Amino acid sequence: MDENTRVTLSEIDIPFIDIVKLLVKWSFASIPAIIVVSLVLFLLGFIGFSLYHILLDAGFFLVFLITILIPIGILLTIYSLTRE
Repeated sequence: MDENTRVTLSEIDIPFIDIVKLLVKWSFASIPAIIVVSLVLFLLGFIGFSLYHILLDAGFFLVFLITILIPIGILLTIYSLTRE
């Protein structure tokens, strides 16, 4: 087939029951993804909650140190990953 040949799709005839089956499969396939996303969000919230309470009890120097080191660590990680 020539690379310059264009095809226009005008109609797709899919039975309704096949679309329903596909959507049911998608809904069951999304359950593990929802569980994983929920766990990640829970862990991020737990880390944030823990850091918040640690910072409430910490002195100014520790708060300053953490607020400076975390963004620097994130930026260095992004830099090292994009450098390859």
